[in-house]
Amino acid sequence: MPSIVNHQKDENTVPLKDGYITLKAGLRKRIVTTKGWRLNVEWVDGTSSWIPLSDLKESNPIEVAEYAIAHTGYPTNLRLHGGHLMSLRNVTALSSR
Repeated sequence: MPSIVNHQKDENTVPLKDGYITLKAGLRKRIVTTKGWRLNVEWVDGTSSWIPLSDLKESNPIEVAEYAIAHTGYPTNLRLHGGHLMSLRNVTALSSR
């Protein structure tokens, strides 16, 4: 089982202050995106590689959510920004299956 050991963002990451659009009614809606985030995965053979968050959250959603929850000191949009990762309730439900 691979292990997530670090994360980073690049210049394509949407800053929190820009993470909204304004609807016709004047309401602000949060933009949900994983653009620009990468996770460093350490593989079973000891090698590691940087994988886009968008790819890893599809293939290993529980590991990504657990990493995000464990690193609550990191940016909000990596933790559970807009629900694009999984909520703690969903992780617990899936883990118990």
